Amino acid sequence: MDMGRQRVKTHVNDMREPGLPITPKQLVTVTIPPLAASTLLIAGYDHRDGSLRVFDVGALAEQQALAEAVHILGKLDTRNTVTATIAAGSAVGSTQTATITVPSGEVWLIQALQMITPAQTVGDIVQGNIRISRWPDIAATPDPAGQAFWAANLGTGVGPPGDTYDAEFGMSANWLPFGNALPSIYGLRLEAGDIITLVATLTGAVAGGALATTLTPFGFKGKLLLA
Repeated sequence: MDMGRQRVKTHVNDMREPGLPITPKQLVTVTIPPLAASTLLIAGYDHRDGSLRVFDVGALAEQQALAEAVHILGKLDTRNTVTATIAAGSAVGSTQTATITVPSGEVWLIQALQMITPAQTVGDIVQGNIRISRWPDIAATPDPAGQAFWAANLGTGVGPPGDTYDAEFGMSANWLPFGNALPSIYGLRLEAGDIITLVATLTGAVAGGALATTLTPFGFKGKLLLA
């Protein structure tokens, strides 16, 4: 059958529960709209009144995603910290990266990503940013590591100990005016193979010493139900 044509199927059936009086609802006419080749239609009759009930598979998938957060299988904290270090003597514009990859078979629900940039030694200021592979980069020249969380790199070199920046994904409104939070009930959901990239860039002057920027994810591992 040509899947691109309008298909109308009229079906009359009495699916009423035995003993119930017959009502117009129990005699139904079903019109099925055009379906794509990949569409799976699941429907059935309610035995109580004979009406047609169409099952939304998408709604089931959404419920699975919510259920993943109910089962906490592990914690994300400083044990998952990564470091990007600018070596002593590095020239202005030098960049170092460090990555965190979600392991196979896991789903992460991240509440916050904490980035700490180092204090300068002699005007050698390191600025950092976080890129998330699941987010397509909207820049004119897209970065394969994904979109950056902050529109501009952050870091002042003040310290010690340096600057701390929190990218939050919870429901707290405290950081919303500063562009540091995205409200979400369960946080940033990342699947196996997704990558978080810490990018550290040297500005100001040649590095007078080793300059380390760290990234720590805070959150938990859920039970993978939707892949």
